[in-house]
Amino acid sequence: GSGDTAPDRESQIRPLKGLSEDAMREAWDEAVKNSGGVRPTAKAVNEAADKRREHAREVRHQSESSEWMTPDRILVCVRDFLGRIDLDPASTAEANARVRAGAFYQRDDDGLAHEWWGKVFLNPPYGFDAHRVSMAQVWSQHLLKEYAACRVEEAILLVNAEVGSRWFRPLLDYPVCFPPRIRFLRPGGEVAQQPTHANALVYIGPRKASDFARAFYGIGITVVRQAA
Repeated sequence: GSGDTAPDRESQIRPLKGLSEDAMREAWDEAVKNSGGVRPTAKAVNEAADKRREHAREVRHQSESSEWMTPDRILVCVRDFLGRIDLDPASTAEANARVRAGAFYQRDDDGLAHEWWGKVFLNPPYGFDAHRVSMAQVWSQHLLKEYAACRVEEAILLVNAEVGSRWFRPLLDYPVCFPPRIRFLRPGGEVAQQPTHANALVYIGPRKASDFARAFYGIGITVVRQAA
């Protein structure tokens, strides 16, 4: 029972100090699991607690960085290629002054809960959702679903180039432009520090890959997966 694995000494509880109540419970449960279902050692608890702290730091860093605005030179190519942007479902009023979408959703609107349509530009928020799933995965999967349902006519998606991640694989069915690492803009227009991740611009739509590659030639190299 749970009593068999409950902490029985102070050294097991000490590593959990400073964590939220939920994080304490998750760290303890993880330590029990990693110990084969028996009461964990203080070392096992410390390792699990450190993982929780690292995750919290990462979420905090990424949420601080979640409002990174796309540079104008990329937006000019996006608008020229699509002709117009009907919707940016993950934006801010300040960002949309640059994107110039006909409509946009802000964080409080929860763009995932609303209708998508027409020609879409999407630079998803960074970080993770409440289930620790990458926001890039959540938003890119939603975009693919909206396109498959013919609600989105065509779209350009800007995400980190995590080509080895499972969530990125479906995007490789579409033309992908790999630019040099993009220096995004912070709120207020300040240029952010050199990012740690490479980026990818994905075209999801009916037009030829060669048209997209030509339009984004000045931005980066476009790759198209060849049929087996």
